[in-house]
Amino acid sequence: IVFYLVARFAYHKRNLEAASNIVAFKHLQPVFKYGIAFCCMLVGGMYFRHGDYGIRFVILGYVIGSLIGYIIAEIIITKSLRIFRNIKGYFIYAIIITFMALLINSDIIGYEKRIPTLENVDSIVIDNGFYYSNDIKNNLIPAYREIQTLNNIVKLHSKLIEDKKVLKYYSNSNNQVSILYNLKNGKQIKRQYNIPQGGYGKYLKPIYESKEYKKNHNSILSTNYKTIDKISINSRYANKGVTITNPIKIKEATDILKKEVLNETYENIIDSRDSWSEVDILLSNDKRINSSWKKSYKEFENWLKQNGYYDKVRVMPEDITYAIIEKRNPSNSQEGITPSTENKNVKALKITDKNKLEICLKSCSDNGEGQYVLGLYMKNGNDITHLNIDDAYVPDFVKQYFK
Repeated sequence: IVFYLVARFAYHKRNLEAASNIVAFKHLQPVFKYGIAFCCMLVGGMYFRHGDYGIRFVILGYVIGSLIGYIIAEIIITKSLRIFRNIKGYFIYAIIITFMALLINSDIIGYEKRIPTLENVDSIVIDNGFYYSNDIKNNLIPAYREIQTLNNIVKLHSKLIEDKKVLKYYSNSNNQVSILYNLKNGKQIKRQYNIPQGGYGKYLKPIYESKEYKKNHNSILSTNYKTIDKISINSRYANKGVTITNPIKIKEATDILKKEVLNETYENIIDSRDSWSEVDILLSNDKRINSSWKKSYKEFENWLKQNGYYDKVRVMPEDITYAIIEKRNPSNSQEGITPSTENKNVKALKITDKNKLEICLKSCSDNGEGQYVLGLYMKNGNDITHLNIDDAYVPDFVKQYFK
């Protein structure tokens, strides 16, 4: 209704000779012209930014986009191709935008450096990224309140602020740290940073190793074994598994898994290797807790051996006919590479030795990282599992072969 009334008023106020113009009111022409220039500038910069180009190409995208937008708007307004007499307006626009960009980047109001004092903080949320604001509102992303954890998060945040000039080179990194301060006055301060893969371990380590962090990320720590109906342990890469329903065994398994989680180091938490098996815990209220038998869980491994579950819940070298390892071609995409003995032009390492197969199983993951790919050819003749070996876990015999 308001737009209708305003439009009707403007319609009667306009000059008749301007009826055929795109913008009937002369004082709104700069808004139209520079608005189009600004929007096209953002599109140009976005194109180069998402294309994983450097900052110079992003700036070039801003310039090209804004210039194209300005010229189009000028042609529309003047109804003429003779627009270069008004090109000085673009340079004025460029100077203003450059000044604003420098002003924002200098952070004269201290926005980027702002860290609230802990006396004013109710809790802090830290995660890999806040993609859905409802997750925060519904407490699906856990918050931290213990003073030691809060201090460690503030130390990390201070270091990220200090490294501002370094972090700008990782603007396209998929590895993120997001920090949200819930203040006691009900307000929030929210920041997000792109960091190098594996970076800031010194500052993340005390956070990840805190009991509060582990309780927030491992539901098993707050689970009473008496509420568990059964525990299913299923192997990755092979159709193998066991289901435990004996209350005594359930208690033993639960207690050991809790101990493993509480004793887990930062290095083990971020370990990129796949777990041996998935541990599915079914509660009496029909809810489920998902855990895993990680390769660092040695006490749980010993318990499985003592109870005769070990070779029933993980893929064993005896389950594999042979394995093939190939080295990725850097020019190829990491997607869709499958080890095979069929391509004679590709150097491949065939492994049948049981000890070497075990080493490969301990080193592999399915996250698509690393320069080596691993194919497991199972004895049933049908299943072929394609995996990866991260650079940090490449066996010596593989390095020697591809040297």
